[in-house]
Amino acid sequence: RSAPRGAALFGSAFATYGVVAASLALAIAARGVAWTLFACTASSSLHERAVRRVSRAPLSWFDATPVGRVLSRLAQDVDDCDFQLPKALDKALLLTLQCASGVLLAIFASPWFALAVPPIFYCFYATNQAFRQVSRETQRLKTTALAPCLSALEQSLGGLGTIRAFAASDRLDDAFLDALGALTSWCWLKLLLDQWLLIRLTSLSSLIVSAFALAVVLGDVDPVLAGLALSQTVLLTQDSRFAVRFATLAEAKLNAVDRLLDY
Repeated sequence: RSAPRGAALFGSAFATYGVVAASLALAIAARGVAWTLFACTASSSLHERAVRRVSRAPLSWFDATPVGRVLSRLAQDVDDCDFQLPKALDKALLLTLQCASGVLLAIFASPWFALAVPPIFYCFYATNQAFRQVSRETQRLKTTALAPCLSALEQSLGGLGTIRAFAASDRLDDAFLDALGALTSWCWLKLLLDQWLLIRLTSLSSLIVSAFALAVVLGDVDPVLAGLALSQTVLLTQDSRFAVRFATLAEAKLNAVDRLLDY
């Protein structure tokens, strides 16, 4: 009798896991399709609106607006709206939910851990606030510095005969290198800011594991539940870093939407 009962229990558990796995696969597929349609619709609307307004602009506007600025907004900013911004928003939302579930599991395993959540959350919030303002302005200035490079390249390609006739290649090379140097400096500053954030988030993430380990020692916790929650808090150290990083990246990439809306 025990053998048939064990086989029936195994079959029931296997069927339950199969239903859960199939439901999860369908939910992930539906989420991916819905998010892709949403991102494509929003990006196409911004691009069509910008192209329509640029094509209907008077000639005086083209005389006053550098070509590199127009190319930068219709190339780099559209690329950010098409790929970078949806990816950053998707990752930020997903990782934030994973962090929230990990924290809730840790609190359920050891209620003492709830005492450490507010100060750790405040440290994450303060670090994010200090980083996001500088990151947003750096992204805006980096995008602005791209316009002179594109403008110099377009002018050089369009006026090769005149440049060679007046022997102005050296002067244009120096102007292009100056513009490229300004762009590179902003790119390096953005990388340094990312490393600044990474170091501080890594230090703060280690506090999560330490706080939960201390809560487990102070409280009477089921070893199985403690092991499960501890494994989730270890993953939480990585998820929290990338959640903050993608959230700030998404906010920085929103500059592209703002720049396209100006057109």
